Amino acid sequence: MLVLKRILFSGPRYLLALFFVVNISACATTASSEYAGGPGQTIADAVKFDCVADMYEGITREQDWVVRNYPGFRKAGQALVNQDGNVYDKIYLEKGRTKIVVYFEITEWFGVVESNVLPEHCHQ
Repeated sequence: MLVLKRILFSGPRYLLALFFVVNISACATTASSEYAGGPGQTIADAVKFDCVADMYEGITREQDWVVRNYPGFRKAGQALVNQDGNVYDKIYLEKGRTKIVVYFEITEWFGVVESNVLPEHCHQ
């Protein structure tokens, strides 16, 4: 154990390890704090991301969410759904013979291209 402490807590290795721990922790906090909505199995409980600047960021968050929540699944298709004044991505996923559908509520950022302006409620 003493040898391990000397290796981990000495010089640049310690700083590098600390850097990775801090960055991983920050990413985990950011991802969970920017997520709202439900599990996405229906439109009523669609996955929603808070404070998305544009559609590129929104699509990236959708992809990250799928990888995190459905590991091993691949995107098999997609449809755009308009319902009650809101816009949804309907994503078809499959893994072997298992097929599922996930809904993402995208009204806030649908069609927004390269914006550096966040929605007003995000400026707190």
